[in-house]
Amino acid sequence: MAKKELAGRGNWQTESGTKASNAEKNLYKAFKEHLKGTEYILYEKPKHLKSLYAQVQLPDYVVSQIYNPPIMVETTKWGVSPDFAIENTRTGKILFGEIKRQDGWVEGKDRSAGRGNAHERLCLWAI
Repeated sequence: MAKKELAGRGNWQTESGTKASNAEKNLYKAFKEHLKGTEYILYEKPKHLKSLYAQVQLPDYVVSQIYNPPIMVETTKWGVSPDFAIENTRTGKILFGEIKRQDGWVEGKDRSAGRGNAHERLCLWAI
């Protein structure tokens, strides 16, 4: 699509971003209420995995086979930023999650035409 066509198209990201933010706030509110007084801790925008990849120590034989520029590990932030995490204080396990809405966008159609792939974008990690 050329610049001219893009300029005339509606900005669905603005509307979608607001709805996504509201969905996150609603989820946090529901989780906080439900987890109150339990052994679980809710983290909004957890930082646990921020430097995940910068801290990985690869074996020498792997490092010798890949491009490995010098980096300042102390200041490098190569990781992931999930939307929330729930920690079980009894077991020490943490579940990380992404909040995805089930609406989307298809050129020339109603917003509802883009539904259907949030499950493909959902990602959960447990450590």
